Amino acid sequence: MARGAVGAGLSGPNQLLFVLVIIAYCVYQMATFSPDAMYSSPETREMLAQAAGDLQQAIEAALPLFYYAVYGLVMLLSAVCQGGLALYYVTRRRYVDLFNRETPAWIVRIMAEVEQ
Repeated sequence: MARGAVGAGLSGPNQLLFVLVIIAYCVYQMATFSPDAMYSSPETREMLAQAAGDLQQAIEAALPLFYYAVYGLVMLLSAVCQGGLALYYVTRRRYVDLFNRETPAWIVRIMAEVEQ
């Protein structure tokens, strides 16, 4: 395979696999979320004990929403960033192929020597 073509061909799918792993992790965390387990931590119980009546209820209602929002945001940002990077890598493939076709052999040899 031509110089650089392997890296250009693997980088896009690698980024897509990475975003799928991140999304799977976030979905798993959201699916296994338990408000009871979250409220059982000493820090959370102490915080809720310091809050007054209505505020305590508002905090208890908002904590699960905040939890889901954080993981949802991680999924969204990962999909945009890693997906965009995958698209970038896929579009660079043609430039690597163009370089390999149009660059004189003596330049390719010099570049190979410099890399060693």
